[in-house]
Amino acid sequence: MENTLENKAKFLALYWGQRLMREEMDSKLYFCKPGKDSDFELNYIELKPLSSISDEDAEYCIGKTECSMRKNDPNSGDYGMSPSSIFVNSMIGDSSYHIGRREADYLRSKGYALPWMGVTVEEQVNRGWIKLKGETKQSEI
Repeated sequence: MENTLENKAKFLALYWGQRLMREEMDSKLYFCKPGKDSDFELNYIELKPLSSISDEDAEYCIGKTECSMRKNDPNSGDYGMSPSSIFVNSMIGDSSYHIGRREADYLRSKGYALPWMGVTVEEQVNRGWIKLKGETKQSEI
C-alpha cells in the first residue's frame, strides 16, 4: 500500500476519538483538529504496542474461559501465565492465531497499534502515522 495522505486518513479514521498530535520543531506536542489542519502529513497518533496489553484486554480477546483453561492446564505451554502473557505468546508463537474484527475494533478503541491492510505496525511508525507509547528516539538514548 502506498504511503499517501488519503491512506493515512483512512488509517487514522479507524482510531476515531484518539488524540491526533504533531511534534513541532520545539519538541512540544500539539493536539490537532482533524480537517482543519493544513499540515496533515505531520500529524500522528500515539498508540500502545500489543506487547503492553492489559490482562483485562487480553481476556476480552482470548476469552476468560480459554485464558483460565490454558493458565491452569499443567500440559499447556501457558501454564501459570497471566492473560496478557498468554495473549502475547499466542500472537508471537502461533502463526494460526488471528484477531477477529470484533477484537480488532476493541483493541483500537483501547489505543493499541494493529497492522492494517498489509501495513505492519513497524511500517506505520516508519511512515510517521503513529508513535508507540514508551519508545524513545535514538537521539534521547
